[in-house]
Amino acid sequence: MNSRVRIGTRGSALALWQARWVQTRLQSIGMKSELVPIESNDKFITLEDIQRVLPKMTHYQQEPPMVSARKVNGKKLYELARQGIEIERDKRDVYIHKQDIISYEFPYLNMVLSVSKGTYIRSYAMDVAAQLNTVAMLKTLRRIKSGAFHLQNAKVLDDISIEDLIPIEELLEAYPKIVVSDYIADKVKHGMLLDQRQYHKQEPFRVYNQSNQMIAFYEPIGQNQFKIVFYNEES
Repeated sequence: MNSRVRIGTRGSALALWQARWVQTRLQSIGMKSELVPIESNDKFITLEDIQRVLPKMTHYQQEPPMVSARKVNGKKLYELARQGIEIERDKRDVYIHKQDIISYEFPYLNMVLSVSKGTYIRSYAMDVAAQLNTVAMLKTLRRIKSGAFHLQNAKVLDDISIEDLIPIEELLEAYPKIVVSDYIADKVKHGMLLDQRQYHKQEPFRVYNQSNQMIAFYEPIGQNQFKIVFYNEES
């Protein structure tokens, strides 16, 4: 099945991809991977078949592929895969907010997807295929949006000028904002870890001082603990 899909996460990823359903599976879920023959399955997949299973995919637990950058015990999975090592991977909740079918002509499907952070689209293609008692692989993957940035507004390096630079506050405006006391602001300057006393959600956020200046950007590193990603020296 062939899919053209725009993939999006909240304030982060939107991508365009193509996937193909095939009667083989791929060792690393990619076009350049080793083809591993499996039992033939010549069942014709109809558009109605696909529409029937998509509602099951809106929220499910997904196993990350071995060829991915996710770390297990400090090792990236793709590093283990290159050594011929395959290990068990914990499944994680993923949310598929949007699954719009653009076109379908067996075995090719074009779709638009909006997905939660950490969703592997190559795995999604295989997971949908499994619901249909067949197999699939992703043919191409193209990211077309990240946050406020869209591919249609992109420029090649030679065409970029000073006017194209975007202020850091505008760049991160989609993220939550907190305002801290002067005491905490001074600690932030020296890289202080923040916790649930400053912010209670497991997501990145902006930190502002009492003068309403953005001073830092933080991300979660554990339950109710956040580390500084960068400090704004101009604040």
